[in-house]
Amino acid sequence: MWDSNLTAIWFDYKVDWKERFKKEGKALIDFLGSASNKILDLGCGTGRHAEFLANNGFTIWAADPGGAMIRYANEHISHPKITFLKMDAYDLEEWEECPKFDRVLLIGNVIPHWHCKNELIANLMAISAIMS
Repeated sequence: MWDSNLTAIWFDYKVDWKERFKKEGKALIDFLGSASNKILDLGCGTGRHAEFLANNGFTIWAADPGGAMIRYANEHISHPKITFLKMDAYDLEEWEECPKFDRVLLIGNVIPHWHCKNELIANLMAISAIMS
């Protein structure tokens, strides 16, 4: 039987986050620009990219449709510059009081979860609508 809580734990511990951010951290920060930019990390998983970026001054909204992933992130990461949300791109159009974002991250395997061309187009249009 599938245990989504164990999946979140496995996902977080399978990556050497310290080493990963040594390799990609500067490029990610350079790509995102000013720390005053509002960032949406869509498909945030266990929130480690959000944590890294918040520790570097960014304000992050970190969203994932996986309840276990968001629960794990909330239990293991506490940062005043991070807001964790249980949602995905399908929910963007219905997000009341949605801020306008300067950048949206789709790191990892987010796009492959959009199963057809119509989903891809609809989600990219929804993302475009929340960009400043």
